[in-house]
Amino acid sequence: MVVAMSSGHLDTPHTPRAPLSMADTGSIGEQEEGEFLIKYHPNMSMEDLMESLNYTYDDWKMDWDILHDDRWKAAVIVLYVIVIVFGLVANVLIVVVIVRYKQLHTVTNVFIVSLGLADIALCVFNLPLQLHYQINDHWAFGAVLCTVAMATFGVPMFSSSFFILMIAVDRYLLIVYPFKKRMTVRCAVLLVLLIVAVTAAMAVPLMVYSRSLLVQEKLVNMNKVYCTETWPTIMAKQTYSITCFLLQFVLPLLFTSIFYAHICHVLRHRPIKKHDTRRSLRTNRILIAVVLTFTVCWLPWNLFILTAEFNQKLVRGKFFRFTELLLKIFAMGSACVNPFLYGWLNDNFKKELGKMLGYNTICCKPPQRFRPEGLSMGYFSKTTNVVNNTNYNNANHNNANYNNADYNNADTPLHNISNLESPAGD
Repeated sequence: MVVAMSSGHLDTPHTPRAPLSMADTGSIGEQEEGEFLIKYHPNMSMEDLMESLNYTYDDWKMDWDILHDDRWKAAVIVLYVIVIVFGLVANVLIVVVIVRYKQLHTVTNVFIVSLGLADIALCVFNLPLQLHYQINDHWAFGAVLCTVAMATFGVPMFSSSFFILMIAVDRYLLIVYPFKKRMTVRCAVLLVLLIVAVTAAMAVPLMVYSRSLLVQEKLVNMNKVYCTETWPTIMAKQTYSITCFLLQFVLPLLFTSIFYAHICHVLRHRPIKKHDTRRSLRTNRILIAVVLTFTVCWLPWNLFILTAEFNQKLVRGKFFRFTELLLKIFAMGSACVNPFLYGWLNDNFKKELGKMLGYNTICCKPPQRFRPEGLSMGYFSKTTNVVNNTNYNNANHNNANYNNADYNNADTPLHNISNLESPAGD
């Protein structure tokens, strides 16, 4: 799988090799190369293995020195802790605020909560294990947890790509086909469960072929355990990796981009109020920023790992492990950026967060609406410029039928279709 948790060691999940297991020790040979000793399949000599990887002892030693330097370890710990703490706190606040206030229980927010939960799972479970694994260069959590960690690492990322796609689908139907019945919250929840089930099913092969392996390293005079993948053939692993990359990463983001491009085209050519257009475009820009952030964060690492699997000589060499680690940390940073984009930039979310914490977090004046609480209660937001009570009453009277239709999922006037709910109910 593209996103397997690798140690970056010579015998990483991305190294072409025949299957190994703790039970295969009788068929595994040992040969010294320079100052270190590694277990490998007897059909491939150490010289052939190193040559196939474009990976010399000096390259390995340079990576070793960098990644085991105390200053580098301290920097890695700081980066991981920042991502874990900030990502966990920010996403927990997003989830708690949306779940606590019924006004924010919308279709879009169902997927946003799911995005937050995926990031929380990453911060609570996967990242601490990766940090310990990276710092110690040794898997100390047993064979069972190795299998679980390898299989579940990709689930949050791939689930997130589908959640982002579902947000795009919801807004596409809402803007391009405003007279059709919109997706319900219950339907959104069922889609979330389906997405999690599909991504979990895609991770089953990793559970089958992941295991912990004992490696002897004479350079440091110790035995180490690595959590890695042991596929029956190189072709099987490459086929699985490219399939996951296309089905769970490329295609969802491609369709998401197409939906948002069509949405922007429709909004630019539809005769609606400028205020409504600006507000809807702002909402779409936030959601598009979530897509771009996810792509920019995760794509470099995925391409790097795929390249390592299909063309070892292109990326193997000096600083391979160093580069892989930096790209991995950069990818994890999306867990910190997403909450800011779809939560903290939203006035209604900040208002509800202020209520929960006991103070007002909104610096700007909130938009005036038909409803005094200023929150979108129905499927569409309703905004008006109220000058005085008389104008407000007239506007309320003129829009009474619209409000009733809104709560019953009826058709919405074209001049109001861009007044849509934003990521957190704005």
